Amino acid sequence: MKNVLLVEDDGDIAVLLGFALRGSGVRLEVVATVDAALDVLARRETDLLVTDVRLGTRETGLDLVLHARALGLEPLDGVVVISASVMAEDLAAAQDAGVTEFVAKPFDVRALARRVAAVTGSPQAA
Repeated sequence: MKNVLLVEDDGDIAVLLGFALRGSGVRLEVVATVDAALDVLARRETDLLVTDVRLGTRETGLDLVLHARALGLEPLDGVVVISASVMAEDLAAAQDAGVTEFVAKPFDVRALARRVAAVTGSPQAA
């Protein structure tokens, strides 16, 4: 079973995404901040990182990706970033940071779960 780390500061969205992602056949840990995410990445092997860009703090999901890369804590299968902003410069910044997948809001939660299952190679629950 693959390890997925979800970083989402909105509790309601975290619950919804957590439910969908667990249904995609992965072991999921959910945190709300960049610091908490870096702690998880440092203490356990993570296959996939799923993070919102806006985290309600000064640091963003892209900052998290850059910090993880600098510390050698990059997830094995990649990074999925969720963002309401899909301007060309946002997409370029995500690509420059090393993001594997960019998911624009609004999105279908089941579609996100299918993408996570595809990226991690996890069997998806029916």
